[in-house]
Amino acid sequence: RYAHTLKAYATNARRHPSPCQKISLIRDMVVALSDIHESGLAHRDLSEVNIMIDEDFTNKLEDNTPRPLVRVIDFGKSVFVRPEEVQRWSIRETVPKEELDLLPMVVLVPDHGYKLYRSIMTLPRTKYDTAPLSPVDPLAEDVYSLGVLIWRTFSGKSPWNGAIEDDLKTIRYLVKSDEQIKFQLEREITGKKSRELLLKCLTANPDNRWTARQLKEWLCRPEISSELLKEFEALGGGRKRTRKVLD
Repeated sequence: RYAHTLKAYATNARRHPSPCQKISLIRDMVVALSDIHESGLAHRDLSEVNIMIDEDFTNKLEDNTPRPLVRVIDFGKSVFVRPEEVQRWSIRETVPKEELDLLPMVVLVPDHGYKLYRSIMTLPRTKYDTAPLSPVDPLAEDVYSLGVLIWRTFSGKSPWNGAIEDDLKTIRYLVKSDEQIKFQLEREITGKKSRELLLKCLTANPDNRWTARQLKEWLCRPEISSELLKEFEALGGGRKRTRKVLD
Protein backbone atom coordinates (compact mmCIF):
# COMPACT_ATOMS: atom_id res chain seq x y z
CA ARG A 1 0.00 0.00 0.00
CA TYR A 2 1.07 3.56 -0.70
CA ALA A 3 0.26 6.64 1.36
CA HIS A 4 -0.88 8.98 -1.41
CA THR A 5 -1.61 9.35 -5.08
CA LEU A 6 0.19 12.32 -6.65
CA LYS A 7 -3.25 13.91 -7.02
CA ALA A 8 -3.87 13.78 -3.28
CA TYR A 9 -0.30 14.71 -2.36
CA ALA A 10 0.25 17.66 -4.70
CA THR A 11 -3.17 19.25 -4.30
CA ASN A 12 -3.69 18.77 -0.56
CA ALA A 13 -5.53 21.91 0.54
CA ARG A 14 -4.24 21.55 4.12
CA ARG A 15 -0.56 21.20 3.24
CA HIS A 16 0.98 21.54 -0.17
CA PRO A 17 4.42 20.02 -0.76
CA SER A 18 7.29 22.37 0.07
CA PRO A 19 9.39 23.82 -2.79
CA CYS A 20 12.16 21.31 -2.02
CA GLN A 21 9.66 18.46 -2.08
CA LYS A 22 8.34 19.67 -5.43
CA ILE A 23 11.84 19.66 -6.91
CA SER A 24 12.43 16.16 -5.52
CA LEU A 25 9.11 14.90 -6.90
CA ILE A 26 9.71 16.32 -10.36
CA ARG A 27 13.27 15.06 -10.59
CA ASP A 28 12.28 11.56 -9.44
CA MET A 29 9.33 11.37 -11.86
CA VAL A 30 11.64 12.32 -14.72
CA VAL A 31 14.24 9.75 -13.63
CA ALA A 32 11.56 7.06 -13.31
CA LEU A 33 10.24 7.73 -16.82
CA SER A 34 13.76 7.80 -18.23
CA ASP A 35 14.43 4.38 -16.66
CA ILE A 36 11.16 3.00 -18.04
CA HIS A 37 12.03 4.20 -21.53
CA GLU A 38 15.60 2.93 -21.29
CA SER A 39 14.15 -0.52 -20.55
CA GLY A 40 12.29 -0.43 -23.87
CA LEU A 41 8.82 0.35 -22.54
CA ALA A 42 6.36 3.19 -23.06
CA HIS A 43 3.88 3.56 -20.17
CA ARG A 44 1.04 5.17 -22.17
CA ASP A 45 -1.15 5.94 -19.13
CA LEU A 46 0.70 8.45 -16.98
CA SER A 47 -1.61 10.51 -14.80
CA GLU A 48 -1.84 11.87 -11.27
CA VAL A 49 -3.50 8.66 -10.05
CA ASN A 50 -0.80 6.38 -11.46
CA ILE A 51 2.01 8.08 -9.54
CA MET A 52 2.10 6.95 -5.91
CA ILE A 53 3.88 8.83 -3.11
CA ASP A 54 5.25 7.82 0.27
CA GLU A 55 7.33 10.06 2.53
CA ASP A 56 10.71 8.95 3.87
CA PHE A 57 10.99 10.58 7.29
CA THR A 58 14.51 9.22 7.69
CA ASN A 59 15.70 11.16 4.65
CA LYS A 60 15.18 14.89 5.09
CA LEU A 61 15.56 17.44 2.31
CA GLU A 62 17.33 20.78 2.53
CA ASP A 63 14.29 22.45 4.10
CA ASN A 64 13.99 19.63 6.68
CA THR A 65 10.88 18.09 5.06
CA PRO A 66 10.73 14.34 4.39
CA ARG A 67 11.73 13.23 0.94
CA PRO A 68 8.76 12.01 -1.12
CA LEU A 69 9.31 8.60 -2.71
CA VAL A 70 7.90 8.21 -6.23
CA ARG A 71 6.52 4.96 -7.64
CA VAL A 72 4.95 4.58 -11.07
CA ILE A 73 2.16 2.01 -11.24
CA ASP A 74 -0.42 0.58 -13.69
CA PHE A 75 1.40 -0.66 -16.77
CA GLY A 76 -1.77 -2.11 -18.28
CA LYS A 77 -1.53 0.04 -21.43
CA SER A 78 2.25 -0.09 -21.78
CA VAL A 79 3.86 -1.21 -25.03
CA PHE A 80 7.32 -2.41 -26.02
CA VAL A 81 9.13 -0.13 -28.47
CA ARG A 82 12.02 -2.38 -29.53
CA PRO A 83 11.53 -5.09 -32.18
CA GLU A 84 13.32 -7.79 -30.20
CA GLU A 85 11.11 -7.20 -27.14
CA VAL A 86 7.91 -7.08 -29.19
CA GLN A 87 8.78 -10.43 -30.78
CA ARG A 88 9.82 -11.95 -27.48
CA TRP A 89 6.69 -11.05 -25.53
CA SER A 90 3.98 -11.03 -28.20
CA ILE A 91 1.19 -13.59 -27.74
CA ARG A 92 0.87 -13.77 -31.52
CA GLU A 93 2.71 -16.49 -33.43
CA THR A 94 4.31 -13.90 -35.69
CA VAL A 95 4.48 -10.12 -35.66
CA PRO A 96 4.10 -8.49 -39.10
CA LYS A 97 7.35 -7.08 -40.46
CA GLU A 98 5.69 -3.75 -41.26
CA GLU A 99 4.71 -3.41 -37.60
CA LEU A 100 8.27 -4.10 -36.44
CA ASP A 101 9.72 -1.71 -39.03
CA LEU A 102 7.45 1.05 -37.74
CA LEU A 103 8.80 0.91 -34.16
CA PRO A 104 9.01 2.88 -31.95
CA MET A 105 5.97 4.31 -33.72
CA VAL A 106 2.74 2.39 -33.10
CA VAL A 107 -0.81 2.56 -34.43
CA LEU A 108 -3.29 3.42 -31.68
CA VAL A 109 -6.90 4.45 -31.27
CA PRO A 110 -7.81 7.79 -29.62
CA ASP A 111 -7.22 7.87 -25.87
CA HIS A 112 -10.42 8.65 -23.97
CA GLY A 113 -8.84 8.42 -20.52
CA TYR A 114 -7.35 11.38 -18.61
CA LYS A 115 -7.67 13.73 -21.57
CA LEU A 116 -5.83 16.60 -19.87
CA TYR A 117 -2.70 14.42 -20.05
CA ARG A 118 -2.97 13.62 -23.76
CA SER A 119 -1.51 15.55 -26.66
CA ILE A 120 -3.39 16.54 -29.79
CA MET A 121 -1.86 13.45 -31.43
CA THR A 122 -3.95 11.03 -29.33
CA LEU A 123 -6.91 13.13 -28.17
CA PRO A 124 -10.25 11.94 -29.58
CA ARG A 125 -12.16 14.36 -31.78
CA THR A 126 -15.50 13.41 -30.23
CA LYS A 127 -16.67 11.26 -27.34
CA TYR A 128 -17.40 8.46 -29.84
CA ASP A 129 -14.14 8.67 -31.81
CA THR A 130 -12.50 5.23 -32.11
CA ALA A 131 -10.93 5.43 -35.57
CA PRO A 132 -7.25 4.31 -35.69
CA LEU A 133 -4.78 7.19 -35.60
CA SER A 134 -1.78 7.85 -37.75
CA PRO A 135 1.36 6.21 -36.25
CA VAL A 136 2.27 7.77 -32.90
CA ASP A 137 5.51 7.73 -30.89
CA PRO A 138 4.39 6.47 -27.44
CA LEU A 139 7.67 7.59 -25.85
CA ALA A 140 6.99 11.18 -26.90
CA GLU A 141 3.40 10.88 -25.66
CA ASP A 142 4.72 9.80 -22.26
CA VAL A 143 6.87 12.93 -22.13
CA TYR A 144 3.82 15.09 -22.88
CA SER A 145 1.92 13.43 -20.02
CA LEU A 146 4.95 13.94 -17.78
CA GLY A 147 4.85 17.66 -18.59
CA VAL A 148 1.29 17.88 -17.32
CA LEU A 149 2.27 15.97 -14.17
CA ILE A 150 5.13 18.41 -13.57
CA TRP A 151 2.78 21.36 -14.05
CA ARG A 152 0.28 19.83 -11.62
CA THR A 153 3.04 19.16 -9.08
CA PHE A 154 4.57 22.61 -8.82
CA SER A 155 1.36 24.62 -9.22
CA GLY A 156 -1.05 22.45 -7.23
CA LYS A 157 -3.70 23.40 -9.80
CA SER A 158 -5.45 21.81 -12.73
CA PRO A 159 -3.68 22.68 -16.02
CA TRP A 160 -5.04 24.45 -19.07
CA ASN A 161 -6.83 27.16 -17.15
CA GLY A 162 -8.96 24.66 -15.27
CA ALA A 163 -10.38 23.03 -18.41
CA ILE A 164 -12.89 20.28 -17.61
CA GLU A 165 -11.75 16.74 -18.41
CA ASP A 166 -14.68 16.02 -20.73
CA ASP A 167 -14.60 19.37 -22.55
CA LEU A 168 -12.88 18.00 -25.64
CA LYS A 169 -13.55 21.09 -27.73
CA THR A 170 -11.75 23.39 -25.28
CA ILE A 171 -8.86 21.01 -24.62
CA ARG A 172 -8.24 20.43 -28.33
CA TYR A 173 -8.25 24.19 -28.91
CA LEU A 174 -5.73 24.85 -26.13
CA VAL A 175 -3.26 22.18 -27.29
CA LYS A 176 -3.77 22.30 -31.06
CA SER A 177 -0.39 23.86 -31.91
CA ASP A 178 2.98 24.69 -30.40
CA GLU A 179 2.14 28.38 -30.68
CA GLN A 180 -1.16 27.99 -28.82
CA ILE A 181 0.47 25.96 -26.05
CA LYS A 182 3.25 28.54 -25.65
CA PHE A 183 0.67 31.33 -25.49
CA GLN A 184 -1.30 29.45 -22.82
CA LEU A 185 1.79 28.77 -20.71
CA GLU A 186 2.83 32.42 -20.87
CA ARG A 187 -0.60 33.31 -19.48
CA GLU A 188 -0.64 30.71 -16.70
CA ILE A 189 3.00 30.19 -15.63
CA THR A 190 4.88 33.14 -14.13
CA GLY A 191 8.30 31.51 -13.68
CA LYS A 192 10.59 31.72 -16.72
CA LYS A 193 12.49 28.50 -15.93
CA SER A 194 9.24 26.69 -15.09
CA ARG A 195 7.85 27.63 -18.50
CA GLU A 196 11.07 26.50 -20.13
CA LEU A 197 10.74 23.12 -18.43
CA LEU A 198 7.13 22.67 -19.52
CA LEU A 199 7.87 23.74 -23.10
CA LYS A 200 10.39 20.91 -23.36
CA CYS A 201 7.49 18.49 -22.75
CA LEU A 202 4.29 20.16 -23.89
CA THR A 203 4.31 20.56 -27.66
CA ALA A 204 1.77 19.65 -30.30
CA ASN A 205 4.58 18.48 -32.58
CA PRO A 206 6.17 15.41 -30.94
CA ASP A 207 9.44 16.06 -32.80
CA ASN A 208 9.88 19.19 -30.66
CA ARG A 209 9.68 17.36 -27.34
CA TRP A 210 12.75 16.41 -25.38
CA THR A 211 13.32 12.81 -24.41
CA ALA A 212 13.03 11.73 -20.79
CA ARG A 213 16.79 11.19 -20.74
CA GLN A 214 17.46 14.74 -21.94
CA LEU A 215 15.12 16.09 -19.26
CA LYS A 216 16.90 14.05 -16.59
CA GLU A 217 20.30 15.37 -17.60
CA TRP A 218 19.01 18.96 -17.71
CA LEU A 219 17.33 18.76 -14.28
CA CYS A 220 20.47 17.28 -12.73
CA ARG A 221 22.33 20.52 -13.40
CA PRO A 222 22.55 22.37 -10.04
CA GLU A 223 21.89 25.79 -11.56
CA ILE A 224 18.62 24.56 -13.10
CA SER A 225 17.35 23.09 -9.83
CA SER A 226 18.35 26.28 -8.02
CA GLU A 227 16.39 28.50 -10.41
CA LEU A 228 13.34 26.26 -10.28
CA LEU A 229 13.49 26.19 -6.49
CA LYS A 230 13.44 30.00 -6.35
CA GLU A 231 10.40 30.08 -8.62
CA PHE A 232 8.57 27.44 -6.56
CA GLU A 233 9.32 29.40 -3.38
CA ALA A 234 7.82 32.49 -5.00
CA LEU A 235 4.59 30.57 -5.59
CA GLY A 236 4.15 30.11 -1.84
CA GLY A 237 2.39 27.23 -0.12
CA GLY A 238 3.91 24.23 1.57
CA ARG A 239 5.90 24.24 4.76
CA LYS A 240 8.12 27.16 5.50
CA ARG A 241 11.77 26.61 4.79
CA THR A 242 13.83 25.76 7.88
CA ARG A 243 17.47 24.97 8.32
CA LYS A 244 18.26 21.30 8.27
CA VAL A 245 19.67 20.15 11.59
CA LEU A 246 22.70 17.86 11.28
CA ASP A 247 23.81 15.45 13.97
